Amino acid sequence: MRIAALIALVASPALGADDRPLSAEAFAALTTGRTITYSSGGIYYGTEQYLPGRRVIWTFGDYCQEGRWDARDDMICFTYEDDEAPSCWIFRRRADGLAAWDDDDPEGEPLVSTYQSRAPMACGPEVGV
Repeated sequence: MRIAALIALVASPALGADDRPLSAEAFAALTTGRTITYSSGGIYYGTEQYLPGRRVIWTFGDYCQEGRWDARDDMICFTYEDDEAPSCWIFRRRADGLAAWDDDDPEGEPLVSTYQSRAPMACGPEVGV
């Protein structure tokens, strides 16, 4: 009996984790009004501010892009002002935040959220004016 319980515990996802892709509604509830920093393999990947109406601002260093997100099947897809080709990700909730797999490499290294706040990013022409 103990062996069966141990196998069930090891085979189950980590507490707070869910292997189902997030729906658009769940993704919006977890992100809207927040600024989330992501890393990949322990290396900074970028920061995204999630605004109402499925609008976003993405930044990597000093470079900021405005965009939008929408749901397509099990993916959350982003399009940005300078590139209309969508960038699609499979988001899942983890005990310590979000994880996102690129739809071109769903078995690869995910992006993981490393920091979250409700503060806006310092982007745009009005910064420093």
